[in-house]
Amino acid sequence: MTHELKTPISTVRVALEALHEFDGINDVAKRDDYLRISRNELDRLSLLVDRVLSMSNIDRALPAAQKEIIPLTQLVTNITETLQLQTEKQHTRILIHQSEPDISLYADPQWVSGIVYNLLDNALKYSDKEEPQIDIYINKNQDQVELIVKDNGPGIGSDHQQKIFEKFYRVPRGNVHTVKGHGLGLAFVWRLVKEMGGVISIDSELGKGSVFNVILPAG
Repeated sequence: MTHELKTPISTVRVALEALHEFDGINDVAKRDDYLRISRNELDRLSLLVDRVLSMSNIDRALPAAQKEIIPLTQLVTNITETLQLQTEKQHTRILIHQSEPDISLYADPQWVSGIVYNLLDNALKYSDKEEPQIDIYINKNQDQVELIVKDNGPGIGSDHQQKIFEKFYRVPRGNVHTVKGHGLGLAFVWRLVKEMGGVISIDSELGKGSVFNVILPAG
């Protein structure tokens, strides 16, 4: 949960540093963009504080779900915008594909945001360093919604694929420790998906990237 709370703070810090270092104050478009990102992240942080601080760790009961109709594509788009500074820094392309317009589900927006954000954050960390790209697929199948996040990173061996949803587990990368994290993001995603009555799976192969597939009840 600390990871969930620190990320918006880090994003706001990066935005403010960018305003200072790249003369963003005098660039109206850039200034407004960075301020918008900061405002969105502070709003998200406020909601997280209200909803998440009731849990001292990932094992305790989640707060009661506050369900509403969520336009999923819009939610995903909003989250990609909050990650704009990071994607620009890494020159990452994020492409959103949907099987039909206006796909929605009835769920807690903070829970769904937690799933989407952590999957994208994970994909950004491990995407290819030369030409990083993340593809997001949003599909509606009768009474279910499918969310797929695909990266073009190093992939995950079959012997590690079930362990990545365990708390604090990080895939060994030899002596390379360039990716920051505590191994909580995917564990949190797994917890949220299960609480929502959904299913999460991974399809990955070394050298060929990873595909995370989440299926959630639509209502």
